[in-house]
Amino acid sequence: MITELTPLEKLFQRHYRDDVLALSRFERHLGQASLSFNVFDSIEEFTPVSSARGASGLPSTFSYFIPRAKYGVNQKRPLTPHDPSHNNHVDGVGLNRGCPVRLARALDVLFSLQENDQRGPLSELQRPSSHIACVEELLWLTVWKSPSGIRRGRELASQANRSKQTDIDWFLTVNGTPIDLEVKYRPTDWRRLADPDHMCIGRKFFREIGKKFPAEQPSLSRCVSAITGFAEPFNQSAVNNAAFANEVNRKLHEVKSLHAILYKSLLGPVHVFSNEEAFAHEIASMLQSTHIDDWPAWYKVTRKIREQNPQIAQSEQIRFPTNLICIAVDSLSTRKLQAPAFPDRYNLQGIAPKTGEPTFENVPAFLPLQPPNS
Repeated sequence: MITELTPLEKLFQRHYRDDVLALSRFERHLGQASLSFNVFDSIEEFTPVSSARGASGLPSTFSYFIPRAKYGVNQKRPLTPHDPSHNNHVDGVGLNRGCPVRLARALDVLFSLQENDQRGPLSELQRPSSHIACVEELLWLTVWKSPSGIRRGRELASQANRSKQTDIDWFLTVNGTPIDLEVKYRPTDWRRLADPDHMCIGRKFFREIGKKFPAEQPSLSRCVSAITGFAEPFNQSAVNNAAFANEVNRKLHEVKSLHAILYKSLLGPVHVFSNEEAFAHEIASMLQSTHIDDWPAWYKVTRKIREQNPQIAQSEQIRFPTNLICIAVDSLSTRKLQAPAFPDRYNLQGIAPKTGEPTFENVPAFLPLQPPNS
């Protein structure tokens, strides 16, 4: 008798060589983490309608729901085209849903740390509003080649307002080089992915980057800021590509101590930005290639088309900065996927009163023709 695999068993078979051991470890780590919501009970397997019809090569994707997150169609509905509530009125992985594989790998990192270094991240993981950001922060510790001495960072820059935390996020050593690592997550970047023709990167994207670093660039250690977003830096329109490069360049000039800024989307490679070619190559050499097969092929984000905020991208000519170095670390993959010609469409059926989890119903892209006089 063949027993049907659970959603998690199917997911872990795809992305782990020893899926049984990995799933057992994930279950143990979840017990230790004591999250304020139940991951297992809310696991959803989603198969695109286009894939079910055989129209695309996208596999099913899996996620868990995070109640009381800051995002979802249960949040405040936008009242005007420029209402900032547009940022939060959306459902998807990286917003109010999480990826079990990302959580599993983040928990592996967390419970490999010293107990004192676990407390802060564990508290953030348990809180629904900061859960995803903490997962993404921990995943930045997995991109380095043979890192050692990973621990919470120390204070690098003194501030007048002592009530604010001034410690850098993480400290680690790679190839004998000390690295002070600052990490940021930008969830509202989903809008740049959803509407690349109109959404342009702005200065807010790099806000607060570098504030914890000293005024001068240290000679022995490396000061690095790492950002996770949704869209790739250079797959947008020419204007948006140049805008991203110029804002990175502006921040590197503004924060003199920064050796490099790292950027990656949820599923893309790491991009290394620096004004110094030597630093760009040095830091890129410390990073592992991205094994795309270890991660899901895609994530679902559901938004209301009618409530899209029409923020028009800059129309003036923007040029790439001439002194900015960008190195994309290689991605390794054996997958061959074909994206659907048309995205799936859905109607909101309802919202669970206790958790706020929405349910959606597919709307066919093309309605069948009705015979005359029917």
